[in-house]
Amino acid sequence: MAQIRCPECGCDISEGVSKCPFCECVIKIHNADTGYSGYENGKISNESRLHEDDRALKYKFVAGLFFVLACICFVAAYTRVNNSEYHFHKEHYNQCMSGYADSKYAETTSEVIFKNSYSFIADEYKEMAAEDINKIWEYRWQAIILGVCGAAFTIGGFILIKK
Repeated sequence: MAQIRCPECGCDISEGVSKCPFCECVIKIHNADTGYSGYENGKISNESRLHEDDRALKYKFVAGLFFVLACICFVAAYTRVNNSEYHFHKEHYNQCMSGYADSKYAETTSEVIFKNSYSFIADEYKEMAAEDINKIWEYRWQAIILGVCGAAFTIGGFILIKK
């Protein structure tokens, strides 16, 4: 029987063995017609074992990239709802709603001469609050989309690690 080299330890072993007697590395046999067919009627392919290792390494590298991209997405999502502009619009919205409520109350308790003025002021507060809430939701949707992308990258990374 012919001698071959173990792909792990490099020792010379018989061609017909299923694992190396020195390092216990499993030796795969390659059949040119059908691909891998167990440990019979074929030749040992050290090259194919190296290609499998390369493929696993590539999957791990891509998985690592996915995890990095996931972290970037999560950080970006966090910063979309935790920045000074977001907090300004949120605080301004609360102030506008408070001013709206005060103006509506003053409209109902004031004399006829001032009712239109208070109504106008209340409408202005309502418009400003609507602009603020639109901006707040713009930031929130950006954070949601980035969070979903981060989750997708994380899941993709775990799938690649399992391969």
